[in-house]
Amino acid sequence: YHLQIDIQPAEKNYESWDVLVEKMKQEMSTCRTLSGYMVLLCYIHGYPLRLGDIVKTSIHRSSQNNWLDLDNNTWYILKDFTKNRRAREFKVSDEFVSEVRKHIHPTGMLVCRRGGQPYKSQVVLRHLDIHSVQVNEVRNSFETWNYAREDVSEDEKNDISVNVLGHEPTTARAYYVND
Repeated sequence: YHLQIDIQPAEKNYESWDVLVEKMKQEMSTCRTLSGYMVLLCYIHGYPLRLGDIVKTSIHRSSQNNWLDLDNNTWYILKDFTKNRRAREFKVSDEFVSEVRKHIHPTGMLVCRRGGQPYKSQVVLRHLDIHSVQVNEVRNSFETWNYAREDVSEDEKNDISVNVLGHEPTTARAYYVND
């Protein structure tokens, strides 16, 4: 027996990607923590990873962290630190790498406590002095923007969804993208 089920994604209310980028740029200029600045930097440059993926990233290669390779402009997300236990990698821009080099904590971690110690518990944006946006809002808005673009192919949109955000394209379209 086969029943036809008409799936209707929930309508989500969030601001457009362009509006969120401007909001994050303003907050970035007043953010009091280096870690908050780095998270906003990732988001503004089009890398809206899950917060845990960013928190577990270092510019030094290690089996204990995700690795942002500043020499080859590649971000490696290790499977052990992801929600869906799948490794992924993607290229980052020269501009992003340049900004990371200017602002990275001496420990090499993108996000850490003021003294350089890693966070041992779950981190939320308000711990990093980010109050203008929420992680899901950023990721939803970015995915909607990504799939609405006309400057890249569907395959490129899907690659961004899979490798940067860590979703399957079907998941992105069903749960993250407003029509």
